[in-house]
Amino acid sequence: MKVKVQCGCGSKFEFEVEPVQGVMPSQINCPTCGHDATLLANEVIARQSVAEPAKAPGLRIHVSTAAQSQSAPAPAAAPQVLCARHKSEAVVQTCQVCGKQMCRLCMEQFGNVCSVYCRQQAGDRGVDVPDYQGQKSVRQARSRGLVKWIAAGVFLILFAVPCFWIWYSFFAREPKVVYSCALPKNDPVN
Repeated sequence: MKVKVQCGCGSKFEFEVEPVQGVMPSQINCPTCGHDATLLANEVIARQSVAEPAKAPGLRIHVSTAAQSQSAPAPAAAPQVLCARHKSEAVVQTCQVCGKQMCRLCMEQFGNVCSVYCRQQAGDRGVDVPDYQGQKSVRQARSRGLVKWIAAGVFLILFAVPCFWIWYSFFAREPKVVYSCALPKNDPVN
């Protein structure tokens, strides 16, 4: 059964409860001021004439958002581990060579390793370190590759147009005999 209560402080809140013998099964407090609201809830239960089927006794509380924001502070989030190099950034991964913790900014600089030294150590040890797609050098190489493809396309077009013009002007504009074969003439028989 839903119970709506208005506390003496003016705060309104509601909750669902299965009354035990027509009263609250446990004490209830106002989420805003913290005062005991059990008597108020018992009065509301007594006034409600609708009887719901009996279920296991329990208490389900629903607090309106306005009362929630005034009453309790948000639960503290788990503390984030900060990067040793960039003090304001959270750690997202560890170096694949030495195991040092890295943030996104470290990964943008060096990829999946924490430094140039670790990249050299990975090469010396034969450790295959995959490229991090957000790394600056990988992004720059990708953009340079795109620029090369665009330049090659422009060069091909600039080369193909004059070649086509030369071919058409000197070879294709006037039809020329490439191969001919003389056919025997049929003489009518007398």
